[in-house]
Parts: sequence; structure tokens; C-alpha cells
Amino acid sequence: MSHVLDLKKKITSLVANYQNTKNENLQLRNDKKEMTKVINRLEGEVKILTKRVEVVDLVQGVDLKDKDAMIFARKRVNNLIRDIDKCISLLNE
Repeated sequence: MSHVLDLKKKITSLVANYQNTKNENLQLRNDKKEMTKVINRLEGEVKILTKRVEVVDLVQGVDLKDKDAMIFARKRVNNLIRDIDKCISLLNE
């Protein structure tokens, strides 16, 4: 009879461990979703800040009077225009 009681205790313990693990797994999945949202938001912010840096570089390049700076600025403007054209074509599809 004690074997049956021991077995019941072990089963009860296993069920409790299973429930705890299941709850922990659910919490970890929720945490992962939240972290993914944070990562996506931060990646968006990085893209925005990168564009701002490009604009600052462009403005600083225009302020300089040497020929290399003007070439740099012209290339940047052309790249930005290409990006804008790509966006417009995607919107028109």
C-alpha cells in the first residue's frame, strides 16, 4: 500500500512541476513577444537616427567650400532622391 501512496505523491509532484513549467513557458513566450516589439521599435529609431546623421553629414558637406565636399553632398542628395523615388514607386503599386 505504501508503494501506491509513494506513486501518488510522485504523480502529484510531477503534475505540479508540469504546471509550473507550463506557466513559466507561457511567461517566457510573452516576454519574448514584448522583447520583439522593443527590438522592432529600437530598429525603427536606429533607422530614423541614421537618416538624421546622413542629413547632418550632408549639411556639413555643403557648408564646406572644397570640391570633395560638394561631390559628397551631390552623391548624398542623389541617393536620397533615389530612396524617395523607390518609396513613391512602392506607394503607386
